[in-house]
Amino acid sequence: MIVYSRSYEKCFDRSELEYVFALHEEFCYDYENHKLKLKEDMKGSISFPIEMVDKPDPIIKILKVYRSINSYSQAQVELYKFVTCSNPA
Repeated sequence: MIVYSRSYEKCFDRSELEYVFALHEEFCYDYENHKLKLKEDMKGSISFPIEMVDKPDPIIKILKVYRSINSYSQAQVELYKFVTCSNPA
């Protein structure tokens, strides 16, 4: 899951930030080995330049957008709630 902020226009001359919670469709994180991997190769045999991650127009699936969050600290709290509610133990 990734979280990022982007501007949106609230009025004609005023913009604010919204926080986007999304899944990356090309990469995932292997928590066991602490490595970023291509989704198509979960065994990790394909190496790729790290610059691929920060390319323009990434393939993501937006799950939720928050306009009431005011900082990345608040976004982190909401992310924890979102993940916990989405994957109950």
